[in-house]
Amino acid sequence: MAINDVKWDIVGILHTDKRISPLPAESRVITEIFQTIIIKKLQAWADNKNLNLLDNAIFGRGYPDITLMINSNRTAIDVKSSRIKNGDRISRMALGTYNGYFLNPNEKKLHKNTLCYNDYNEHWVIGVIYDWHTDFSE
Repeated sequence: MAINDVKWDIVGILHTDKRISPLPAESRVITEIFQTIIIKKLQAWADNKNLNLLDNAIFGRGYPDITLMINSNRTAIDVKSSRIKNGDRISRMALGTYNGYFLNPNEKKLHKNTLCYNDYNEHWVIGVIYDWHTDFSE
């Protein structure tokens, strides 16, 4: 499934006094914004297919970002982003910590220690590659 026609309409951080500060060029911040946009798109898709989608932010940071339930099958979805450095090079995109859930896939380390990596039938990664521009006057 492709997620397309995503419009970036975020211009900064809105303060209570209506000032707008630019977004920090911090990859974790950008990934969280992409994750929010992607979850909305996936939720519309899942609703159309009568599937259950869970935003795992309720469990805090961790793996996976999203859980998709198709009947009794549990699919882990992790959102990753990487910035274009120059031309055809991108910054590093880490897919998780080997010492965490990959090394011991049957240990209950996910969702406040209620699930393990092997409790998922499939593992998907949604990768976003973006170009960072600081001039938004275009």
